[in-house]
Amino acid sequence: MKNTVKELNLTISSLEDKRTSLSQKNQELETRLQALNEENQRLNTSLRSEIQKNRELSSLGFIFMTPELKNWTESRQYCRNNGADLVMIKTEEKQSFISSRVNERVWIGLSDADEEWKWKWVDNSTLNQGFWIKGEPNTYLGRNEDCVEIRPMNNNKFWNDLVCSDKNRGVCEKAVE
Repeated sequence: MKNTVKELNLTISSLEDKRTSLSQKNQELETRLQALNEENQRLNTSLRSEIQKNRELSSLGFIFMTPELKNWTESRQYCRNNGADLVMIKTEEKQSFISSRVNERVWIGLSDADEEWKWKWVDNSTLNQGFWIKGEPNTYLGRNEDCVEIRPMNNNKFWNDLVCSDKNRGVCEKAVE
C-alpha cells in the first residue's frame, strides 16, 4: 500500500509538472499568436496603402504599374499575366489621367513593330490621336524605335518612340466590368 501511495504521489507530481509546462507553452503560444495577429494587421494596412498608391480605379479602367523595369514585351506580358494589358491612350482625358500619375518613363500599349510607321494599339486598333514630343516619332540615330513610352519633360508628359528592348516600368490597364 505504501508503494501504491508513493507511486500515485509521483504520478500526481509528474502530471502537475506537465500541466505547468503545458500552461507555460500555452502562454507562449498565446503571446506569439497575439504578436502574429498584430503583424498581420500591420501588413494588411501596409498592403492596402501600397495598393492605393499603385492602383487606381476610375471610369477609365483599373490602372497599375509593373513593379520593376522591363522591356516593352516583358511589361506587356506582366500586364497580361495579371488580367490586363498595356494602357491604350485614345483620348486627351486619358492622356491627362495617366500623365498626372507617372513621374518616370513608362511603356504604353502602342507600337509599330508589325509595320514601320503604322502605329497600333495592343488591341490592334490604329492610332488616331497622339501626344508626341515635338519631332517624335523618329528613328533617332537610325535605331529601330518601335515601342512608345510616356516621357516626363519639363512638367509635361508626352510620347516618345523608343527601342523596345530598353527598360521602363509599364502602365497596365484592366477594363472595369
